[in-house]
Amino acid sequence: MIKLTLLAAALLSFNSVADEAGVYCAGVSKLAGQIMEMRQDNYEMSELYTVLSGHAGSLTIVKMAYESPLYLGDEYKAREITRFKNEIFMICVSDKN
Repeated sequence: MIKLTLLAAALLSFNSVADEAGVYCAGVSKLAGQIMEMRQDNYEMSELYTVLSGHAGSLTIVKMAYESPLYLGDEYKAREITRFKNEIFMICVSDKN
């Protein structure tokens, strides 16, 4: 439950950052990392949908995260979280330019 609350707070905070692409996309990437961390912790997708309902961009990130495999080892989980954050950052920066 705490992670879901933090996820909602992160969503609110990245919506309020400056319009600069790098700053905005860093916030989106951070949110994506939290979503992927919850994915790797085996949270149900429906829980994230409930918390993020009404935020279409965030729901897209949830869908993308749940298309990724669930890893067992902490090292593999950490790598997947970093990979996903970088992927989302790249998509965001490309869209902003």
